[in-house]
Amino acid sequence: MPVPSNQRKNRTRNRREEILGAARSLFFERGYHGTTVEQIAKRAGYSKRAVYLDFLNKDELFITVCAEGGERLFEKLNQIPREGISFESAIDQFVKTYIEYSRDHGEYYRMIFSEATPEIIANCSSALRERTAQLEHDNIDVVVQWIRRAIEEKQIREVDPWD
Repeated sequence: MPVPSNQRKNRTRNRREEILGAARSLFFERGYHGTTVEQIAKRAGYSKRAVYLDFLNKDELFITVCAEGGERLFEKLNQIPREGISFESAIDQFVKTYIEYSRDHGEYYRMIFSEATPEIIANCSSALRERTAQLEHDNIDVVVQWIRRAIEEKQIREVDPWD
């Protein structure tokens, strides 16, 4: 008897999430260079071949986990008020947010800022490369918006905020 398509989709999604969870824990424990696809597959309870059904390669798994961390950072940065605080206070909160993030999510912080390289990102699918580029842009844009406001309010001299 054939498996209904919604059950197949759930199994595929569950497999993907289980593999991603195993990858996350291994990358947190051992880092990028200390982790293999074979280790990820074994921890998730799948074959190495099954990993490649959902992920292009180890780099794709790694950058997917990094993107999760980048999304968490973006959520934190967006909690900083955009109105009613001075430019200096906004920058101070921005720095504090990064420090708290590095403390509370040290594994993500290490992966994003120490291990993720342009070469690893280049080995990922175009969709994931676009997702990470957009995420990086969005995180930087938080500061750009504050700089634009400070320029408009004549708190700092006119500059290109993206520079």
